[in-house]
Amino acid sequence: MHDRLDDWDNNLPLSVRAAIEEQVGSVKRAEIVEGTTPGLAARVYAAIDDVFIRAVPTSSPAAELHRRERWAARHLPQGAPAPRLLWDLDVDHWHVSAFELINDHTRYADLRPDSTDLPLVMDALARLSQTATVGRGRPVTEYANGLWAKGRHLLAPEAELDAFDLYDAALERFDMERLCEDDALLHCRLNHRKLLVKSGFVYVVGWYEAACGLPWIDAALLAPSLISEGHSPEQAGALLSAIPAWREASAVQVAGLMALWTLSHLYEARNGPVQRHDTHVRLADAGRAWLAFQLSKL
Repeated sequence: MHDRLDDWDNNLPLSVRAAIEEQVGSVKRAEIVEGTTPGLAARVYAAIDDVFIRAVPTSSPAAELHRRERWAARHLPQGAPAPRLLWDLDVDHWHVSAFELINDHTRYADLRPDSTDLPLVMDALARLSQTATVGRGRPVTEYANGLWAKGRHLLAPEAELDAFDLYDAALERFDMERLCEDDALLHCRLNHRKLLVKSGFVYVVGWYEAACGLPWIDAALLAPSLISEGHSPEQAGALLSAIPAWREASAVQVAGLMALWTLSHLYEARNGPVQRHDTHVRLADAGRAWLAFQLSKL
């Protein structure tokens, strides 16, 4: 993270900075946040208002991710466990969005079995699962197809996939289109780094994979993170049972979605950046355990 104004100046064109300052006043301090997606992210402290800025060139591959996050923020109801979208603008071929600044004194949620954060996380998920969109947006099948585009390569005979029969059994009865039988607003990438705790409240951030679908899907996709932090699949399932939408989940559909999710992480472990290999392996192991647990319920 950098907190020098010259870093802010070097990362944004003058016209874009001027448009931002029209909204927030003269920028006194800007902290560029590294490694976030999409585009540039910064905590901006200014004369009129302090905000969290996301900005990305409209020609960037990250522009679509920015538009998804902006779309999700516009459809989150007041009081939702997420930073509020304060304003957005498009200027000189840049998308800019300003969010409520909450992550300047926050920490990542602790998902370990003895954590006092778990009730807060489950409460946040319960409230999100009740959020319907205004009209249909990006279908969750688009997200699921992205997982399948990677994972299907591992089902070829030459891939020599361990536990092939487990994935084959999960996908045999899976109907991806049924994931769109509702239009709840979904995050699709929940893990501890997308759950920020501040003053006894959990904020869900990083909505760049947002989609619409059945309201239990986010809970199903969080379970591997719980398992990777030390929960058994049974314990993860018991935690999720506090979420009303989870009680409506189909084990067949959960297993199929988790097969795609796990195969995608296995693919990334084999073909992605070396520095992310261990993380993908750990999550794939957790996903396989969650998948096996769901199949045992059939």
